[in-house]
Amino acid sequence: MFYNIHLLSHICKGVIQWGPISTHDAFMYESYNRTLLQMCKNPFRVTTEISQKYSIFKTIPKLLDRFASNEHSLFFCEDVLEQKLLEFKSIDEHAVLGAGRHCDLPAEQSDFFQQYGLDPFRCLFYNRMFFKGMRLTTKQYAIDKKNNDSFVYTQNSSYQILAICCPDKQRIKLLVSKIELLDQPVFQKDLVTVKHIYEIRNFGDMEIIFPDVIIGQCIVADTGTGIFLSKMPYGCYGD
Repeated sequence: MFYNIHLLSHICKGVIQWGPISTHDAFMYESYNRTLLQMCKNPFRVTTEISQKYSIFKTIPKLLDRFASNEHSLFFCEDVLEQKLLEFKSIDEHAVLGAGRHCDLPAEQSDFFQQYGLDPFRCLFYNRMFFKGMRLTTKQYAIDKKNNDSFVYTQNSSYQILAICCPDKQRIKLLVSKIELLDQPVFQKDLVTVKHIYEIRNFGDMEIIFPDVIIGQCIVADTGTGIFLSKMPYGCYGD
């Protein structure tokens, strides 16, 4: 990430007020300019055409969660999103993406499913799903991706998704790793205390949760001196 030289004079004040730059800078939108420009084909209706097509792109994933139940609606979404939704399945009013695969989990994760009472070899596993307008992915899928949508939080805890499991004729289950956070604030000086950013102590025990308990997603940033988590919407709505 490169910043304009002038912004260097404001970095200290901005970090004190808002936390790490990655949680509040606007440069993440810079990379979206190419996508916006590709939406425009008419030089005389630039703003109108871009706004209309952008609205369609933002709306399709939400419509998919609720209404995509036949091939016609699926292929329509496929054409608009350039074949990003070639495989699709609706389970428990949730949308899982991809063809699904049989168990190829690490032994530790496979054993955990069996301890939970599920036979992993009779389940299908997915890397992506849509839920409440959010795109959720697994830890493995997010490796080397620009956006990491595998971090989520619930009412009481934060987690990283390890596997999306679809047992036969049962509800979708998520295998997650619980994130343990440090208790003290990441920054506190005079009257300023940063409360929306937490430093991660480690990734704890595995658990199995249902998607319905998820409230939102998290940003996680590795600064080299520590790994930090912030509960903010990030790169998933309409992605």
